[in-house]
Amino acid sequence: MKKYVLIGRLSSTPTVLSDLQEYILTKKDTALSTLYHPLRGTSIVHSYYYNNNILYKKIRQLDNEFIQYFTEFIRTSLFLLGHNGNINVFIGMNNFDLLPGILLRLLKVKKINKIIFYSIDYSSERFTWSLLNKILWIFDCLCVKYSNLVISNSYRTRCVRDKQGCESSKNIIIPNGVNLEAIHKTIKPKAGNTLFYIGYFDVNHGILNCMRELINCAKKYSWLKIKLIGLGPDYDNINQLILKYKVNSRILLYNNLERKEIFTILSKGGVGIAPYILHDDWVYYCDPIKIKEYLAFGCPVVTTDVIEISKTLEQKKCGIISGDSKDTIDKAIEILSNRKLHLKMSINAIRFSKKYNNVAMFKKINI
Repeated sequence: MKKYVLIGRLSSTPTVLSDLQEYILTKKDTALSTLYHPLRGTSIVHSYYYNNNILYKKIRQLDNEFIQYFTEFIRTSLFLLGHNGNINVFIGMNNFDLLPGILLRLLKVKKINKIIFYSIDYSSERFTWSLLNKILWIFDCLCVKYSNLVISNSYRTRCVRDKQGCESSKNIIIPNGVNLEAIHKTIKPKAGNTLFYIGYFDVNHGILNCMRELINCAKKYSWLKIKLIGLGPDYDNINQLILKYKVNSRILLYNNLERKEIFTILSKGGVGIAPYILHDDWVYYCDPIKIKEYLAFGCPVVTTDVIEISKTLEQKKCGIISGDSKDTIDKAIEILSNRKLHLKMSINAIRFSKKYNNVAMFKKINI
């Protein structure tokens, strides 16, 4: 029996963790233990313990953020030590989660055959104190040095790992993707009439800045549907604007939808927007899953040039780079108003999305 241990972070938006977990469980003679700590800045307050995708325990976090780092380190260490025998593969999604495994292996307290540093995001400025960010860099360097494999989701992050001393032979890129094997069985190119936004509602994601234009478009174009899906600190402000201008029948705001429900909405066709703003530096390094989901369902993408994938979307003719919030909405309407262009971009989107099949990417590196 091959033992996998996965330490991840739970957030209000999807990550590759669920697909990775499901992929590991499809392997023969495999046991998977998973510990999820809450991602900072979310409303999640528990750490969750799973055996083969079955929840068996949850522990509430303490309120103090700095104490949380120490308690999570201890919980992760105890979680690893609680496994009888060797651990074949240990996967950690950030340096704080990976370090316990590295230290236990270096101290020869626990035998771990393979350690994978699978970072699904990166920021050099996680803390307001520069000293803490320097400590974070040191932790990253330790994880890079003592991991058997280092995975980044963007070229920009991979370059950071180079600077941190990662050997080129173990420094690889796996972009964020989706489970296309389930989606593409039923999806065909189409020119829908819906403008979508899926994701987090905060200053980095830029959707609040788009609300004036979205409200104007909702009043101007009777054929247009607008659907905003997500959670975040700007949610209430967005809802208040929709109610204030009496467009709640034209702009539909959803929260806390299951992925199946979101996929049902996307399957109707339309255009997806990703109006990122470079407020925090993690945006520069990110590889948004929302864009891969838009593409998988044949929805062309309008996004700002902040994110790495933006130029590629234009090159593949399945997306358009926008400037400010007005330009983002104008370009989305331009695609929605031109059925021939929309259908062509939808075909290109589905074709390009095949590059981002999570299962195929996991198989390629034999996790």
